[in-house]
Amino acid sequence: MKVRYEFVKVDTADLNKLIQKLDANIQKKITVEALNLTAFEVINEAKRAIPEIYTIERKDVKLSLRKAKLNTANPFAKVSASYRPLNLIKFNSFQTFAGVSYQVLKGELKFDYSAFIKKPQGRDWSKYGQRKQVKSKGDLVFKRIKENDSGWKYKNYPLKGLVGVSLGAMLKNEDVEKRMRIVIDRELPKNIYELWESENKNRFSREDS
Repeated sequence: MKVRYEFVKVDTADLNKLIQKLDANIQKKITVEALNLTAFEVINEAKRAIPEIYTIERKDVKLSLRKAKLNTANPFAKVSASYRPLNLIKFNSFQTFAGVSYQVLKGELKFDYSAFIKKPQGRDWSKYGQRKQVKSKGDLVFKRIKENDSGWKYKNYPLKGLVGVSLGAMLKNEDVEKRMRIVIDRELPKNIYELWESENKNRFSREDS
């Protein structure tokens, strides 16, 4: 199955006014380094912002970075996240006497009275016309479902994993996007200036030696 990704793109359009006065020989090098530094800072901000809005733990916020490269005409750095929905076990889920309680967004407690939490074993029920049971290294939130009209009732199967939102959708959250944009607007010019200053100090040092 093809998985779509959400991403935040930082490209040279943000740099046009900042790099006009730079030496042409170091302009692209500084651009690429600044884009990558800023992208790392965007990732850190997203990892802070997402757990403040959703109940997911920071360690589960898995983001990818495609670094800007020197050998491209218009370098850009890209922060991305998968659109594969996460199981509800990631969202503050608890087994209750009447089902499972969970919160995807903080402050929005919900219940699923047909769900339960357990570690599925991956049993193969294909001979009964059912697909293979989901398998996991840890507990998941799921419920039993009926997929055909045979009338068969199985104690352990079939199961359906219950999911919340994807990291890609969290990355597109309006508040998360706003915080990432603030980081880009603040850190990109700072990184450009600091790299430019460092490069010029190195150049003057070489000329004096």
